Amino acid sequence: MKGNIVTKKYMSDNEKFADLFNYILYDGHPMIHPEELRDCDGEEMLMKENMEGAVIVKDKLRDIKKSWIFKSDDRALYVLLGIENQERVHYAMPVRNMVYDALEYESQVQTYARQHRKTGDLRGDGFISGISKEDKLIPVITLVVYLGANRWDGPRTLHEMFDIKDERILQYVNDYKLNLIEPAAIEDTTKFQSDFRYVMDFIKHSKDKEKLKEMLEKNKEFFSRVPYETAMLIKHCADVDVRVKEEKEETNMCKAIEDMKEEAREEGRKEMCKAIEDMKEEAREEGREEGRKEMCKAIEDMKEEAREEGRKEMCKAIEDMKEEAREEGREEIRRELEKERVEICKKMLNKLSVPDIVELGYEEAFVLKIAKEIGAC
Repeated sequence: MKGNIVTKKYMSDNEKFADLFNYILYDGHPMIHPEELRDCDGEEMLMKENMEGAVIVKDKLRDIKKSWIFKSDDRALYVLLGIENQERVHYAMPVRNMVYDALEYESQVQTYARQHRKTGDLRGDGFISGISKEDKLIPVITLVVYLGANRWDGPRTLHEMFDIKDERILQYVNDYKLNLIEPAAIEDTTKFQSDFRYVMDFIKHSKDKEKLKEMLEKNKEFFSRVPYETAMLIKHCADVDVRVKEEKEETNMCKAIEDMKEEAREEGRKEMCKAIEDMKEEAREEGREEGRKEMCKAIEDMKEEAREEGRKEMCKAIEDMKEEAREEGREEIRRELEKERVEICKKMLNKLSVPDIVELGYEEAFVLKIAKEIGAC
């Protein structure tokens, strides 16, 4: 189910809809009753002819619109109520809402004008205006319900969208303010009478695991049996990867979240084990590579030192190299060192006798073996 469908389905419920407007208009007191609400077409359309006779069409679609019918002084009164759901901040929201409301008022004026054209009862200024002095418009209240965890950092009034801050000018520029509900700014969610209070609490604390856990524990009775539409709204708006049960069934979100956290922990453990194995393999490879580099460098250093300082220092360098080889990669270095040692011994046998080489620190058996191999005995 797509996000806009989830939010519209939830907010369209008369109980939830009335609760939201009672919160914003009456500080949570139940003055608007669900049975007093009637669904309205959310499309705001205006068709007019311009000076050239061309038809101009302006069409906007509200998320949700309802009429509120109530009695006052024994008269039935109407107010149009609209909700715009926002999952993200909209930086042109004051203008957007102003257009919605303006189109609605213009539509009401056009309706009156059509009625008067049929009856032909207008004269003078009324004929020019299209409506009579006694015609009254139905007020429109648009509520923005922001369903994000972060604060709303966009403009809340039309004036905030201007670069001019001179009050002498702004006092003559009509302002337009947002009626905004945002989870992060709500201090007392108990003013909501429906389960929307839990939706606000969940979204508000969704980025703080400790506070979310504390809130879930405090409201465990509700979150153990969350209605389908509410669970879907929380899942979508708070970006919680929980399995919501089929429609008309309740979801234990406490258990679902714990299962989700356990799956995340298990996945984390697996990733950690793999990372450790990868790290160990990289370390082994780096060790082998480092061993090879150091061995080659040591051999080159040994050769250079042998040429400059003589055979004794060369032999000491070989012994030092053997010790380093034991630490960095014994088997591989030992094999290559032995080859180099044999080659050096062969070269020395071309110039020195076996006893002379033995005096330099070589084992007699080793020297005799090499001598036999090259026929130097």
